[in-house]
Amino acid sequence: MRHSKAFGISLCFLIMLQGCRSDYKDIDRRQYIVAIGLDKGKSGEFNLTLRGAIPQGQNPGTSTTPDTFDIFETSASSIGQAFQQVKQQFFLEPDFSHMKVVVFSEELVKQENILKYVDFFIRRRDFQDIAWVAVADKAKDIVVLHQKGERTAGDNLFMKFGEGVDTEFTPVTELHQMYKYSLTPGLTMYCPLLSVENNKIIARESALFDNNKRMKLKLNQAETKYFNLIKIGMRKGFIVLGPEKNFGLGVKHGKVTIHIKEEENNFLCDVHVKIDGVIEDTDLLNYTTSDLQDMVTKKLNKDISRLLLKLQKNQVDPFFLGLNYWSTNSKFTLDDHWLTDEYPNMKFQVHSDVKITRTGTLRWK
Repeated sequence: MRHSKAFGISLCFLIMLQGCRSDYKDIDRRQYIVAIGLDKGKSGEFNLTLRGAIPQGQNPGTSTTPDTFDIFETSASSIGQAFQQVKQQFFLEPDFSHMKVVVFSEELVKQENILKYVDFFIRRRDFQDIAWVAVADKAKDIVVLHQKGERTAGDNLFMKFGEGVDTEFTPVTELHQMYKYSLTPGLTMYCPLLSVENNKIIARESALFDNNKRMKLKLNQAETKYFNLIKIGMRKGFIVLGPEKNFGLGVKHGKVTIHIKEEENNFLCDVHVKIDGVIEDTDLLNYTTSDLQDMVTKKLNKDISRLLLKLQKNQVDPFFLGLNYWSTNSKFTLDDHWLTDEYPNMKFQVHSDVKITRTGTLRWK
């Protein structure tokens, strides 16, 4: 009995010391997938594009070249089938724990429910569920683009989402947020809309989805700027006062607060905009500071009201106004009928408070 116990303990130690199991692979046996693209295919299929980073131990260097990443492509009718098929092209084990961005083509998300793809990524434990989501005219063009100056494979893409450049034109959304928005009735999913120009990735528009989880609406550059101002605020930005005036206001800080109340069986949405900014373009102006503040105030009220009415007309609620009201009114029921019944009758009031903290005037008359 004593010998059997000692043998059992010795065996346990041997198992613990035997090293890595055969189903675990070291880093030099792995290919890290950093970006995924999904495009509309033919006859019910879609095209899958993967961008895989090659470990630097095999290709040392301080910046990326075409030798530090590889592109893998396949077509299938099922997303699970596509990932099994594309795996046949690898000689290193594909690892998705560093996946940063999933890009869908505009054609795909207009025709198909995006949730079935998002749901797949969320269910698979080996996928990075905090990856960002974007839409592009053609997803493959975004994933395969190699831009001069990249330090790691794919950072020309994922640095667009606040990791590198800080811009007013990129409404950031992560996979787990898209999934959460899809589960909550009455909410509208959104993400940036990317394009390629002069061998560079451009982010200046945004895509909004309807209740069927398909792309319903595209916001242009100006609308996307105001969308971000309302959604997350603004630390750096610029408001052009119009084509007839060759100057504008540099925004240093901007935020929006929204209050919703019910009046005469209709909802009233009070949108209060607060902007602190400086005059950056020129100091050769025939306007007082008060004049400039009034001009910016009128423009903000007009442009933001137009955006809110456009969203309302298309029955999309990316600002979660229904959720906002439900959170403070327990008698209100939040469901998908909010977008078709109450939301179209909501009235908006926009009030802007603009403060110019510095005029930049250097000349004296």
